[in-house]
Amino acid sequence: IVAIVTTWPLALDWRTSLPLGSESAPTVPQFNLWTLRWNADRIAHLGRDYWDAPIFAPLTRTFARSEPQPLTGFVAWAFHPFGGDVGSYNLTLWLLLATNGLAATLLARRLGAPFGVALLTGSLAQTLPFTFNELGVLQLVPLGAFWLVVERLVAYRAAPTSVRLAGAAAGWVIL
Repeated sequence: IVAIVTTWPLALDWRTSLPLGSESAPTVPQFNLWTLRWNADRIAHLGRDYWDAPIFAPLTRTFARSEPQPLTGFVAWAFHPFGGDVGSYNLTLWLLLATNGLAATLLARRLGAPFGVALLTGSLAQTLPFTFNELGVLQLVPLGAFWLVVERLVAYRAAPTSVRLAGAAAGWVIL
C-alpha cells in the first residue's frame, strides 16, 4: 500500500505510464523496459542467446555491456500476464519498493525495535529520497537486498549458524 500511495498518481495509469523520477526524458525508463522485455523474451527461449541482445551491432555478447537485470527481468516476466509490458514494469517497481520496506522492517526488528517502530521504519525505507529521485532508473530502486544482508549478518553475530550466513550470502549475490 505504501509503495502505491507514495508513487501516486502512477496507479491511475499503471498499464501505460512509466515513472520518471528525476529523469527529464523517458529514455532511461524506456531502456529499462526494453531490458525487461529482452529478459522475458530470453526466458521464453530458455536463456538461449541471452548475451546476444540486438544492441551495439555488429558486436556479439553485447548484453554484457549493458545492465542485464536478470532477477528484475524474471519478476517482470512473471507479472507480464497481469499488466503487459508497462504494467509488469510498474508491478515490479512496486514489489521492489515493498521489498525494501519489508527488509528494513526485518532489520529494525532484529535490532530490537518494537513492531510499530519497525513498521514505520519499513514504510520510511520505501520512501527514501534517493529511491524516489531515481524511480526512472529501475536498477537503483532495490535496496532491500542490502538490508537483508545486514539483518542476516546481525543475526549471525548473535547466533552463528550456517543458515544465517547463507542468508547473508544470498542477499549479497542479489546485490
